[in-house]
Amino acid sequence: MSLIVVILISVILLLFFGVFLLFIIRYTRNIISHNKQLYQVELEKEIFKRTEIIKTQEAEIRRIGNNIHDDIGPTLMAIKMKTNRLLKTIGQEKEKHQELLNMIQTCIKDVRGISHSLYPQTLESLGLKDAITDLTERINNDAKIRVNYEFKYAFGYLPPASELALYRIIQEFCNNAIKHSKCEKISILLDRSDNFHCIKLCDNGIGFDTQSKEEGLGIRSMRMRAELGEFSFSLTSNQNGTTLELKSKFLHER
Repeated sequence: MSLIVVILISVILLLFFGVFLLFIIRYTRNIISHNKQLYQVELEKEIFKRTEIIKTQEAEIRRIGNNIHDDIGPTLMAIKMKTNRLLKTIGQEKEKHQELLNMIQTCIKDVRGISHSLYPQTLESLGLKDAITDLTERINNDAKIRVNYEFKYAFGYLPPASELALYRIIQEFCNNAIKHSKCEKISILLDRSDNFHCIKLCDNGIGFDTQSKEEGLGIRSMRMRAELGEFSFSLTSNQNGTTLELKSKFLHER
């Protein structure tokens, strides 16, 4: 076999393997691209599913809260007024009279608190800043814990869905601190840094192990709401307290 034929065959083989290799590379890239698209579609479906679940839950919570506020609250108030008139009529002792009225008043207060915790009316009517103010004032009035709340004007505004997600996260953080941290102080800061909304929540409690394999329901709830509200989520904790930092792109203007 002549040298020219050998060279020709070698060139043909090289071209063949080159084309074959190019085909494999392109095919692999297409597979990877397709898998990425499928993953993105599935991720979007999962996020949409979670969002719809949250929306449904919030709508039901809102309905129950409104029913408590509109139906049970006025009924208890009417009971209190009628009981007051009845006891005056039958001439009960003042101490027993006052004790019964105090019990009814406590019940009315508890119902109002439950109604408000189910759905924050102030968030819808007054906005995020005042809704958090109302939340912190109620904690300061009812608990042995002081809440320091600071809202910087530069923080700006969030979309309604993100506002609700953030309010729920702050509410859950405060509840966890009150129940588990043995803290004396909670700090809430809403500010802006560069092109980000920045939220920092701190307590000075005993902390907990963030490396635990199983996160509590409260932390999982906060993570999910942060994802739905498009916030980054950074939680740290040690013997000096717990800190949660959230960030979101500054995109929404009013």
